[in-house]
Amino acid sequence: MENGLLEELGWTAQLAEQFADLADPDDVPGRIIGHERTGLRALTPGGEREVTAGARFRRGRGRERPVVGDWVVLQPISGDERLNLRHILPRSSQLSRIASSRRSPAGEIGGRPDEQVLSSNIDTVFIVTGLDDDFSLPRLERYVSAVNDGGASPVILLNKADLAGPEQSRERLEEVQEAWPDVPAHVLSLAAGTGLEGVKPYLGYGRTIALIGSSGVGKSTLVNSLLGKEA
Repeated sequence: MENGLLEELGWTAQLAEQFADLADPDDVPGRIIGHERTGLRALTPGGEREVTAGARFRRGRGRERPVVGDWVVLQPISGDERLNLRHILPRSSQLSRIASSRRSPAGEIGGRPDEQVLSSNIDTVFIVTGLDDDFSLPRLERYVSAVNDGGASPVILLNKADLAGPEQSRERLEEVQEAWPDVPAHVLSLAAGTGLEGVKPYLGYGRTIALIGSSGVGKSTLVNSLLGKEA
């Protein structure tokens, strides 16, 4: 089976072995790229396909519930263009958040906090924050901890240097470097088109990048700048 498209997304020999252990002869590998109201979307060696998921996946928690980034085993459905989700391959990393409360079958709110997995199999997470009033070391600490706990590599991107000015940008970069000396940090001004040269080395064939940060800090602008088009 030709898996060139999947290799661009990070398909490896190890994943191929895991797939072979679980798959039937007609099954195909894929990677989840989106959630729809009635199902999932996945990229396969033959391109993008719609995917159905049974109740055990829809109602599952944690590793039992499919998320964007998952590598999966997909089964063809006779007479249907869609594929059926059979297995989720082991995750190399994941990005999660903890729900503050859970609702019981009786409708009561409480109990132990529940982990919600947001995405999986990420190599690097860009933690994007503004150098303006959005800047917050406690918030950055939560983001860095979440990324490290999930097994990915954090990179802090300090955007809006044009608004903060050189002195404040330098001071806040030093604060970040002092707080997390092992975490790379870069100053950007996406509005002015500066700083992208520090970001591009993290990108590459077969690598997966996720972006997290507050609304309005420049995540979409960063994606569009790297792609060279409005996406």
